[in-house]
Amino acid sequence: MLHNDRPVFYSESTKRWKRFLFVIRIIFGLFILALGAIGFEIFSDSPDLLPKLHDKNQELKKVLNPEKVSVIKTKANTDYKNLRPRLSNIPDFNYFKKYRFSTNYVKPKLTNIRAGFYVNWDLQSYYSLKDNISKMNMVFCEWLFVPDNGNTVFTDIDYRALSLLKKNKAAIIPMVSNFFKGKWNGDNVHRIIGSKENRTKFIESILTILKNYGFNGVNIDFEDLNEKNNENLTDFIIELSKVLHSNELIVTQDISPFNSDYNISELKDYLDYIIIMAYDNHYAESEPGPVAPVKWVESAITSIMKKFPEEKIILGIAAYGYDWKQGYEGVEVSYQEAMVTAKESDGKIDFNNDNYNLSYTYYDDNDNPHEVWFTDAGTCFNLMRTSADFRTAGVAVWRLGSEDSRIWKFFTREFSNESFITQPFNPKKLYVSPPTKDLDYQGEGEIINIISTPDSGLIHIEYDYQDNLVSEEKYIKFPETYVIKKLGKAPGKIVLTFDDGPSDKYTLQILDILKRENVPATFFIVGLNAENNLTVLRKINDL
Repeated sequence: MLHNDRPVFYSESTKRWKRFLFVIRIIFGLFILALGAIGFEIFSDSPDLLPKLHDKNQELKKVLNPEKVSVIKTKANTDYKNLRPRLSNIPDFNYFKKYRFSTNYVKPKLTNIRAGFYVNWDLQSYYSLKDNISKMNMVFCEWLFVPDNGNTVFTDIDYRALSLLKKNKAAIIPMVSNFFKGKWNGDNVHRIIGSKENRTKFIESILTILKNYGFNGVNIDFEDLNEKNNENLTDFIIELSKVLHSNELIVTQDISPFNSDYNISELKDYLDYIIIMAYDNHYAESEPGPVAPVKWVESAITSIMKKFPEEKIILGIAAYGYDWKQGYEGVEVSYQEAMVTAKESDGKIDFNNDNYNLSYTYYDDNDNPHEVWFTDAGTCFNLMRTSADFRTAGVAVWRLGSEDSRIWKFFTREFSNESFITQPFNPKKLYVSPPTKDLDYQGEGEIINIISTPDSGLIHIEYDYQDNLVSEEKYIKFPETYVIKKLGKAPGKIVLTFDDGPSDKYTLQILDILKRENVPATFFIVGLNAENNLTVLRKINDL
C-alpha cells in the first residue's frame, strides 16, 4: 500500500542503502580475488593442484622437502638440495629460438689459438663452455650436418650455448659433420660432393646459415668416406673456400692422421686451418691402449707438416678415454667417469712415462676384467708443449665436458721454450683438483641416482724442469663431481608406477587388479608410511 506516493518501507535515512552497497562491494572484491586465485592455480606451476597430504603424512612432506628438513636429515636429501638448482637451471630452448642474432662479421683474433669442441648431446659440455669460455678464443660447435636426403645443410643449433657465445669474444665456428642419426654416413657426403650442382647448393646453404647467425666461419668434419679418390672432396673445399673467403669467413677442416682421404697439399692455399685429430690411436673397436701417445702425435704432426704449413695447423687434443671390457668393444668415458670407476673399483692409476697417457684395470660386479686408458691434465700439458715445439697455430680440445678441469689452470699460457724462461710453470697448480658442481650423467632412463658428490682430488706431480714436461703423476685421492646414474631405459615399453606411499585404502585394490591382469608394476615407497602399512608392503613384495 502506498502512503503519500511513497513505498511502504520507505525511509528518509540513507544508512540502509550504504550498508547494501558496502556488502555488494565486499562480495565483488572476494569474487575478483577468487578468480585471481583460480587463474594462478591453472596457469602457474604450483604443485597445490596435486592431492594434499594430511595428518601423519604432513611429516612425510617435511622429510621429502630438503629445504625444510624437520624430521630426518640425510646425506641424500642434502645432496639433492645442493644439486636441484643445477638440474632446473636450464634455459628454455623455445626462448632462444625466437632470438635473431646480428649478421655483422667480426674478424676473430686467430693467434695462439685456444679452442674447444662443443657438442649438444652432453649437458656437461654446456657447463664446461659456460665456466671456461673466457679461456678460449675459438669454439667449434657440432651444429651442422649432411642429411640423408636433400642438398642443403641440416641444422641443430643449441641456442642457449649460442647466446652464451655471443656474449664473449671467441670465434664461433660450427662444424659440418656427416655423423647423422647415430652413424658416420659416407654416402651422404658422396651425394653432395659428387655433383657440381649439389656442391653449389650445399655451399649456398652453409653461407646462409653463417651469415644469418653471424658465425665466423665453418669447420668441415667428413669422416669414414667412401670415395675412390679425393678429387671431389678437394673440389668441394676449394669451391667452399672461394665463396666463404669472399664473405670474410674462414674455412677449417678436421684431418685424421695418416689418412689418404684428404689432399691437404693441394688445399694449403684454400684452407685457413686444419685440425689434426691426434687421438684414437686406440679406439673402441681396437685392442686396449693409449688414446693419444705422444710419439704417435709427434709423427702425425711431422707427416702433415710435409704437406701443410705449421702456422695453419691446430693440434686436436684428446680429453677422454676408453673402457674395454675383455672380449668386447671399448666404451668411451670422460675423465670424470674414469675417476668414479677407479674409486669404486680401487683401481691403481698408472701414468705411463713413455706415452703420457694413464691406465688402470679393474673387475666389474660380474668379475669381468676391464682395462681403462684415458688422458688427464698432465697428458694435455705435455701435448701442448709438443704443439708449441712444432710451432703450430694452437690447440683444440676434443671435447668440452669430458676433460680434466685442471687443464684450465694452464690452457691460456704460452708453451714455447722461451715463455718458460720468463714465466716458469709451477707444477703445484696441478696438485689439487678442485671440486666442481658440474653434472656427469651415466646411462639412460628416467630414474636417477646420485652416486658421487663433489670432492677435491689430490695428485702428486713430478715435473721435468729441463724439458718443461709432466714426467710422473700419482693419484693420492680421486677427484669427484656430481655423477648421476640414469636407470630404467626400456625402448618400446611402458613402465607402470604407483606413488601411493603405500596406502592402506587404495594399494590393496590396485594389487588385486594387477594380479588379475597379470601386469607388473613399481611402487614408490616412503619409509614412514611403509612402517604404518607393513601388511600392505608384504603383499606388494609378494605380487
